[in-house]
Amino acid sequence: MKNRISFTLVTFLVTSLSLFAQTFDDGLQQFRRRNFESAKKIFSQNTTDPNYIYWLGQTMIAQNAPANEVKSYYQNAIAQNPKADLLKVGLSQLEMAEGKLADAKNVQAQAIKNNAKDLSIYAAVGRAHLLNKNNDLNFAIESLTKVAEYNAKKKVSDIPTILGQLYLKKQNTSEATYAFRDAASMDTTNAEPVYLNALMYSEKPDEINTNKFLELMNSSLSRDAKFAPAYYDLFYYYYKTDQAKARTYFEKYLTVVDKTSEMDYNIANVNYILGDYDKAISLAKEAISKNTSSVNPKLYKLISFASNKLNNLDSASEYLQKYLTNAQESTLTYADFLEAADLSFKLNQMDNVSQQLAKSLELATEKPQKYNVAAKGIEIYAPKVKELADDEVAVLPLRKELEKYRELYYNNHYAPTNVEMYSYGLENYYLKDWAKTNTIFKQYAEKYPEQVQGYFFAGVSCKELQDIPNATTYLTKAVEVGIGNAEKNKFYLTQALYNLAEIAINNKEYSKVKEYGAKILSYDPNDANAKEWVK
Repeated sequence: MKNRISFTLVTFLVTSLSLFAQTFDDGLQQFRRRNFESAKKIFSQNTTDPNYIYWLGQTMIAQNAPANEVKSYYQNAIAQNPKADLLKVGLSQLEMAEGKLADAKNVQAQAIKNNAKDLSIYAAVGRAHLLNKNNDLNFAIESLTKVAEYNAKKKVSDIPTILGQLYLKKQNTSEATYAFRDAASMDTTNAEPVYLNALMYSEKPDEINTNKFLELMNSSLSRDAKFAPAYYDLFYYYYKTDQAKARTYFEKYLTVVDKTSEMDYNIANVNYILGDYDKAISLAKEAISKNTSSVNPKLYKLISFASNKLNNLDSASEYLQKYLTNAQESTLTYADFLEAADLSFKLNQMDNVSQQLAKSLELATEKPQKYNVAAKGIEIYAPKVKELADDEVAVLPLRKELEKYRELYYNNHYAPTNVEMYSYGLENYYLKDWAKTNTIFKQYAEKYPEQVQGYFFAGVSCKELQDIPNATTYLTKAVEVGIGNAEKNKFYLTQALYNLAEIAINNKEYSKVKEYGAKILSYDPNDANAKEWVK
């Protein structure tokens, strides 16, 4: 389960232009802190100003209001304010989700044309693409970079902050970092860009990245001591190593966040994170009973995940189905389907596993997420392949799935080792995908020249591909490298010599066949074939 609070990495950032009233600024600040209920109360106070109206709509989206409800809200507002381009951009955001990307972009382009110096329009355009799967990231980035020079004077931190998130969606971390730093320098009271920059270091478990994560998280709080997301993330960071410190951060979080049904979920979730699954289930069920007419779907998810941890699979399955049925599709995450796959595996529903892992991978947009999907795929399929290894027909589809996730794991590991590369290559060897096996193990041999495995499998795959000259070269090298630790490498040595002997037989090079046979006998004196070859 993704144990972070439901703060979406996608932020709803705000313009702090001086023309806004103080109460409006307060609303924007509460929005940044994810205190959406407080923000909603402030934005609801003015029903004529397009800025208030636009941000009330964004608050509705943040609170997962039904899309048709938000769309109707913007349509009614535009009817009362037909010249308010900001509201039209807000409506276009909803229409993008309906598949009307081209129409939405036309509306956005016209709004920019009509309001060339209104930075809130540019920010709204960027935000619309940030929050939609059906987007045009290049269009959004180009729109925001057009005003970069102008914004350098105006110093509206929204523009580079949204730009940074757009770059993250494109996995351009260097540009994202530059944009977040630019935003932070424009407004020293805005915690948002520093927080987002910190999150970039949160899933890379080495000392340098961890220190940078903590430095930036604390820096965000020095900018805004009531910035709730940072307190929660610091709680999450410490819960494994220092539970006392973790609880301190969570208690601070409770003092700065709105008291809503979301809070009930978060308190239950903290107990899940700390491993008290029975209490998490009890608190979640209590929260459901308090508000039966409008249940937060994440409470169902929490009960399902906690029940899974307790191996109560019937309850886990029941509540997971309730969650998937009641949650809006746009709020479902890759982690939800990862948990569903794990549960299906425990119930031996392998067809469901395949579908759920595929859905999880579809929603995984960042390398650490794809890595987690791959790890789960390997965890599920590796024991199944081992169990059915002797049944070539039954094991084949499972081995194909395992190879897919080994490849994904290798390509998304932040620092893949020889073990990951070897395992990835070996699955292709078992599948007899000789071209892929050849590519992987040639790279392995180049990267780990002191290890025999790369040369051996590169040689065997060359042989299968009828590339006999390279097969001979790699297999000979396998013997040369393997002989340095003959006892450990006995399998690879004898098999490399066998393959070389077969090549020599086909080439009618019988003196070489005899030579290879003699070498095999030095490792295995009872080998029948080698005895024949040396006669």
